Amino acid sequence: MKKLSKWNLLLVVITAINQAEASQVALRDTIQVDSAFTDLLLPENPIGISGADGSISIDLGQGKSLFLWGDSFLGPIKDNIRQQPSKFILGNTATLMSKDSIRSLYSGNFDQPSSFIDVKEEEKGKYWYWPGDAIIYKEKLLVFMAKYSKKANENGPFAFQYEGCDFLLLDPVNYNILDRSPFIAGSNPIHYGHAILRKDNVLYIYGSKADNKNFRSELHVMRARIKGNRLEKLEYWNGSNWVKEADKSQAVKGINSMVSEQFSVRELNGKIVLINQDRYQIPGKILSYIADNFQGPFAQEKLLYQINEPDLKSDSLFTYNAMFHPQIRRNNSLLVSYNVNTYSERLWWKKASVYRPRFIWIPIDSIFN
Repeated sequence: MKKLSKWNLLLVVITAINQAEASQVALRDTIQVDSAFTDLLLPENPIGISGADGSISIDLGQGKSLFLWGDSFLGPIKDNIRQQPSKFILGNTATLMSKDSIRSLYSGNFDQPSSFIDVKEEEKGKYWYWPGDAIIYKEKLLVFMAKYSKKANENGPFAFQYEGCDFLLLDPVNYNILDRSPFIAGSNPIHYGHAILRKDNVLYIYGSKADNKNFRSELHVMRARIKGNRLEKLEYWNGSNWVKEADKSQAVKGINSMVSEQFSVRELNGKIVLINQDRYQIPGKILSYIADNFQGPFAQEKLLYQINEPDLKSDSLFTYNAMFHPQIRRNNSLLVSYNVNTYSERLWWKKASVYRPRFIWIPIDSIFN
């Protein structure tokens, strides 16, 4: 075997480092921000959805995807300015994207719009749903919806509180609610339902647990069996085993960033892939992790994208809840999104771009190589 001198070895190491850095630069150079995709999903339509966050996509098959949004604006936009009349929906809306059409989904009409998926009749006016993840199973749409309410004696757009999570079954054709049941109580500090994966009749259900006082946030996972219209045999990952006690849940290992309230977990190339935007960094970094098992541990942290919003300070922006949409691809790149919002209530009704998601194309290789 030929021996290398220390200088030749140093040259090999330097060459390898330079090649790795060049590879990373090449990957960054192929990342593309796609503002046209935002315009496609949220067009400047007089009665359509033109502003939203959430950005959760569900693969419906046959080239169709359902994008679930949170609070939404309806109405026309001209030169990035919201035009009158514009409407606001507290709760959720959706966009059905097929190969040749885009359809905005909400209840009521433009003059009196309401949520796409609403709470029970007796709960309206007190609670609302923000969307969790969903999946098609046996010709039904299984959906998790987080329930929220306004905080007492507090004002402003951020004075809300978590009330738990419901599990719903919808008709995937007309989206009528077929069944609904409480799933997670508001007293549970883990907000399950933000991402789900299925193996046979078992759902793996991911949630975030935040300690905002200490700027800590974790990923947790539970699992449940689908039986008819219900979920049963609930179990929680305690770091080494599946257990029945919810309070024994422990964080999934291997994640070095603070898990955002919402995130994506999907199967890709035979691996479990997590996409996360660090919860406490603004404007934030979008990171990926991969695992062999639903419960982790995750590894191979990759910085996919450093968010850059030119008007971050001037428009009082913050970014959050990165997602990816592996069913939508362009060549060898995946569609990734993150949400943008503003602390300025005045700008919500004026400047359209302060409340519209951003979409970017990221090479699949940047996750696995």
